[in-house]
Amino acid sequence: MCLAFSKYQNLAFLSLDLSHNQCNSSEISDIAQGFVNCVNLNNLKLQRRNNDINDQQCQLLIIGLLKCRNISSLEIDLSGNKISSQGAQLITLESLQNLKNLKLSLNENYICQKGFLNLGIKLAKCKNLTDLSIELKQNEISSSGASDLIGSLNKSTTIVNLQLDISENNITVEGVTKLGGALSKFQQLIYLSILIRQNKIGVQGVTSLVSSFLHLKNLACLKVDLSYNNIGTKKMSGISPIIATVEQIAHLSINLRKSNLQDQDILNLGASLSKISNLKSLKLDLKQISIIK
Repeated sequence: MCLAFSKYQNLAFLSLDLSHNQCNSSEISDIAQGFVNCVNLNNLKLQRRNNDINDQQCQLLIIGLLKCRNISSLEIDLSGNKISSQGAQLITLESLQNLKNLKLSLNENYICQKGFLNLGIKLAKCKNLTDLSIELKQNEISSSGASDLIGSLNKSTTIVNLQLDISENNITVEGVTKLGGALSKFQQLIYLSILIRQNKIGVQGVTSLVSSFLHLKNLACLKVDLSYNNIGTKKMSGISPIIATVEQIAHLSINLRKSNLQDQDILNLGASLSKISNLKSLKLDLKQISIIK
């Protein structure tokens, strides 16, 4: 099948979902070979979830993708495989010089700190990349993994749309504080989505993260998911005043689901949001909160 689509030299868009199948290196090589003649392909969506893909097979797959040199939009989903830090650093896409939009899903793998650092370094070399989405749910992210990724990525001067999902990891106060520091240097960002559901965020961590948004003077759209982090009253008292100072935001989404708040916290949050003069759209998720009287 993979060799068959190589005959369609005028193919511009391809969506291929081979998830939940067993694969071997021979099959991966066949897929790579199938891309050889797809010289006009500019939009590729490849899904290989839960295929037991290891580091070597990941490299074979990337080598195949690099043969599609005209790709401008690329979506790769390798969630639920056996990719380690070594495999993550083999994801080298800088030779795709037309690449502008990239979505990379590596959820439920075995990537740790060194892998995230090297992945960021590799992706920062994609000189024309403007839109980047990375999903890293349920990996082995701890204190420095996310900040190392963002710290290496912010060497890119072209990325203006950044979406990062690091939910359901082991990120602590220290990790979120470092992440906030790295994000604050990403000053060209216009759109930022940061999802940190179900981690171990503390008082200083949340405040540091929200404070980092003050440095992003071009930011117009912001999505923050802090749900299932046991955010309580002390954390909210630090967040609300900072939110009010991010005046340039036009579109804002905040998820505080499963938090412990007082009536006054909600009133303070509402008052702070009302001070964002450019706000055009607001999504506020307060489901399953415990209101402390």
